[in-house]
Amino acid sequence: MVLAMERQGGTVLGLILIAVGVVFLIGQFANIDVGHYGWPFLVIIPGVVLLIAGIDGGPLRAQGSLPLRPTAGLVIPGMIVTTTGLVLLYQNATDHWESWAYAWALVGPAASGVGVALMGVLRGSDTQIRRGLNTAGVGLALFVGFAALFEGVLRISGRDFGPIASIGFPLVLVALGVFLLVGRLRAPAA
Repeated sequence: MVLAMERQGGTVLGLILIAVGVVFLIGQFANIDVGHYGWPFLVIIPGVVLLIAGIDGGPLRAQGSLPLRPTAGLVIPGMIVTTTGLVLLYQNATDHWESWAYAWALVGPAASGVGVALMGVLRGSDTQIRRGLNTAGVGLALFVGFAALFEGVLRISGRDFGPIASIGFPLVLVALGVFLLVGRLRAPAA
């Protein structure tokens, strides 16, 4: 069994090396600076590998000896690393590095929340799914709120995102206030 795992790992590594080599060759012939534009994939690919390992469960799941999928915990760091790579890919392609002032909310709470929810799905835990989705929702709200503040009000990137961005921050504040009030009204009195 160990020999079969080594063969699989060698096969996957070989395919990755071939794909990377082909991309670099195409870049040379098409006169594209792959290193400049493609470096975020050095972050994205390991993240995707962690995600796949966490979802797949590895050889232990295949034998059926551990129904709890012990590698399911890899989906959380896999989601965080993949999301970090995607944010870096966006920033590198658009030269919008200022967006890190609010994009961290996608990497931290949003990606980790999605990872926890996915781990809950893999383990069959409704509590984990609910907590993960709540955390992801908070992360998305932080992202939208800080994006509206930094781009719409403070205009840190110097780009004009139009009237939607300038009214976005006040609308986010109103929506969060309504959400908090409705949540307090629905909550049982302590």
